[in-house]
Amino acid sequence: TVTARATLLADGSVRVDTANTPYGGGTVDITGMVDPEGAIRMHVQGFIPQVANDPNISRMVPGLRSALRFDVWFERTADEVPVYDISGDADFTSLRYSGVAAPRMGVRGRIFGDIAAPSVDLRLAPSRLTVSDVPLGSGNVTLVGGPDRYRSAGELRDPSGRVVAFEVEAEIDEAGTHIEAP
Repeated sequence: TVTARATLLADGSVRVDTANTPYGGGTVDITGMVDPEGAIRMHVQGFIPQVANDPNISRMVPGLRSALRFDVWFERTADEVPVYDISGDADFTSLRYSGVAAPRMGVRGRIFGDIAAPSVDLRLAPSRLTVSDVPLGSGNVTLVGGPDRYRSAGELRDPSGRVVAFEVEAEIDEAGTHIEAP
């Protein structure tokens, strides 16, 4: 059951005082504003026990399996080609995607611009990360750039103290994706 309370303001904006909806087997709570032109600014908090059950996430990231708890601000302009700005915190648990797995992956930061080719400024905190069943450990990773050039750097430490440090750059163009690890 969806519950909501909103107020129509004198300027034609709609203030969403509260909205709560079941979503993907969990719940989402929303507050925010929609202006008369259609621009949106919402504070969204929620929990999805399995993101594979969310049609939007499963379309954007097919094969991703995880529970997800999030607290984000979502903004969208009213332009003909909308510009997005999504910022906040997300916590993935029991994460599995392709050959990557982690009991927990905290994410903090921002995804913005054209949603089809976004810019990102993200900080990831994987816990007991494995890639193709090779344990890499826990630590911190950054992912920044966009819309056609991204950089990721990080340092992970496994329980034995072994450190895996990396820096990777990726450039995306009509010919494909070029990856460089200096």
